[in-house]
Amino acid sequence: MAADYHINSEDEFVTLRFDGDTDLVDAYELTQQLLTDPDFRDDWPQLVDLRGININVQPGAMRPFARYAASGYRPRVAAPIAVVLDGSMDDAFCAGVFRLVCSLPQAEVFDDYALAIKWLLKHSAAPADDSAQPQDTGGDHADEEPKQIRA
Repeated sequence: MAADYHINSEDEFVTLRFDGDTDLVDAYELTQQLLTDPDFRDDWPQLVDLRGININVQPGAMRPFARYAASGYRPRVAAPIAVVLDGSMDDAFCAGVFRLVCSLPQAEVFDDYALAIKWLLKHSAAPADDSAQPQDTGGDHADEEPKQIRA
């Protein structure tokens, strides 16, 4: 199988890597293995690296896989998921991945590995104090003219 995952307990981070010839059965089996791994934590962010994938999608396989991702896998993963693509990949494949990821809450597609990591770090940080109220920074300057660019 050209798919593997790594649970980094030190950084509290999960990476799923797909490389070479892969199909949706491989993706399904990998995610099932991950969910049953005793070290798996559903609140750790996940990075799905598809940069080296050469996927073979059988006719009719995408709809059941998308259903599984949205109703079987994603509800069991509470943390954000970043999916990284190679910018030189086939447009149809990229569009399919984008449609799938858009159907998942707290998931984004990136064509830059470093940006995906930054996004995960930003969106997986837990607030220090749950009782803290959001700050309204606009109220301090309510009497000032709005700073807008006018044409």
